[in-house]
Amino acid sequence: TFTITAYAAYEVYEAGDTTIDLGGGLRWFDTDTSITLTGPSPVTRSLADDWIDPVLMARVQTRFADRWVGTLIADYGGIESNRETSQLIATVGYELTDRWILRGGYRYFDVNNRIDGVDYGFKQSGPVFGATFNF
Repeated sequence: TFTITAYAAYEVYEAGDTTIDLGGGLRWFDTDTSITLTGPSPVTRSLADDWIDPVLMARVQTRFADRWVGTLIADYGGIESNRETSQLIATVGYELTDRWILRGGYRYFDVNNRIDGVDYGFKQSGPVFGATFNF
């Protein structure tokens, strides 16, 4: 499973060290999944699909120390009744320079789709690590 999400956002609120952005974008999703049920007569089922959905997002950022920033991002994507994705990401970042931020946090990702007449869905959650380059 592979996803890429791209956003364009607009700052709608700023107060002190806190900002709120609203935006949208696209999420590309590609999966090639196989499941095998073992036993006397093993059965394997494979599903493969890729799609692009529009995504709406909101982001809250706040600076809580000289070089430390917290970020919360929530998004929702999907325009068809049988397909939707959503995620929630919370990170803490350390500003190395004016342009580079190292981040670590937690991500929850939920996917639901219908592929070839079969309901396909999963939830993933766990730690995330990354870097941001501001240009």
